[in-house]
Amino acid sequence: MRKLMIVALVSLLCLGAALLVGCGGNVNQAQQYLQDADAQYQKLADDSNQLATKITSAFSNAADPGKLEAAVVGLNTFLDGMDKKADTAIAEYAKVKPLQGVPKYVKYADMQTELMTLIKQATANLKTMMTQVTSAVKAGDQALIQSLQSSFQPTFTELSKKISKLEEESAKFKAENNL
Repeated sequence: MRKLMIVALVSLLCLGAALLVGCGGNVNQAQQYLQDADAQYQKLADDSNQLATKITSAFSNAADPGKLEAAVVGLNTFLDGMDKKADTAIAEYAKVKPLQGVPKYVKYADMQTELMTLIKQATANLKTMMTQVTSAVKAGDQALIQSLQSSFQPTFTELSKKISKLEEESAKFKAENNL
């Protein structure tokens, strides 16, 4: 009976060691996936830093409907590129989710995925607003232009707050957990 207990104990120790090695593999894989995903996110962040300038530039053409329309087309192309980068980052973060034994990595990936989703909502709202403002400028309807800007402002403000808050929380979580 004692020999059976020793064999069982050794078997459990070997199983435990094998599980630890497996977890280490998942940690290494999770780190690689997050590194790749964060690199994609950084490209998106770099684009978002240019966004205010691009919007200001587009609206500087508001007196000329033709120039404004061309600027909005260019801005929409830029926003489409941002959306593609967000989609790529989301796909990279999704690779972490099926990994076992890495709950902090999964939580961070979920936070970043939520962040990408919020950014995509902001770009979609911006495209809609720019299209509607362009139509109002073409029609020469100043009241509609002001109304559109006023109606979209609360949405942009709320999305901006959510994005900023989640960026801070995500960065803090990553730093605190040494991910």
